[in-house]
Amino acid sequence: MLAIGGFARCGPQSEPGTPPVFSASVEGGSEEVSLELWNDLEKQSLEKHRSEKQRSEKQRLEKQRLEKQRLEKHRLEKQRLEKQRLEKQRLEKQRLEKHRLEKQRLEKQRLEKQRLEKQRLEKQRLEKQRLEKHMLEKQRLEKQRLEKQRLEKQRLEKQRLEKQRSEKQRLEKQRLEKHRLEKQRLEKQRLEKQRLEKQRLEKQRLEKQRLEKQRLEKQRLEKQRLEKQRLEKQRLEKQRLEK
Repeated sequence: MLAIGGFARCGPQSEPGTPPVFSASVEGGSEEVSLELWNDLEKQSLEKHRSEKQRSEKQRLEKQRLEKQRLEKHRLEKQRLEKQRLEKQRLEKQRLEKHRLEKQRLEKQRLEKQRLEKQRLEKQRLEKQRLEKHMLEKQRLEKQRLEKQRLEKQRLEKQRLEKQRSEKQRLEKQRLEKHRLEKQRLEKQRLEKQRLEKQRLEKQRLEKQRLEKQRLEKQRLEKQRLEKQRLEKQRLEKQRLEK
């Protein structure tokens, strides 16, 4: 017996050649149905079956999707955990590398510090050596300077004494020269005085001579004038008498 919804198909209950008769279970009991109704019910049952199949397919696909999603989630989780593991591994590697580099840096720092300390001590030693050398050089130069100063002082003293002697000699020479010049000047002055006196006397003589000459000339001119006057008077007198 095939169950279709609330109906059940039974064996034919009619005669051959007549449409088959179906019995259907209803709430009130069994009821015989016609083929047309049966076809409707069959169609309805097939539709329901198709819907059920579709729902089952949808359910299967949903289940498949969820499984796929679960697998994807699992894959992603696995991937995440792998990534996390690799990140952890990378960080550990990084930490170890950092530790190695830090150790290397500290070693480098220690060696650098050691090198700088060595360099500082070498520099200190060289500076000490330089200062010692400088001090000895300074000492040598000071000694040299003092010797030079002593020799210079000696030379200047010698020069001063020589200059003093030369100056004394020069002053003596100057004094003698001055004395000679003074003597010469006085002699010259005496001669000049003598010359001027002679000149004055000569001038006086010439002046006296000139004045004498002038007086004689004046006397002559006066005599001449008087003579001329006399002659003129005589002429005028003669002229008057002739008139």
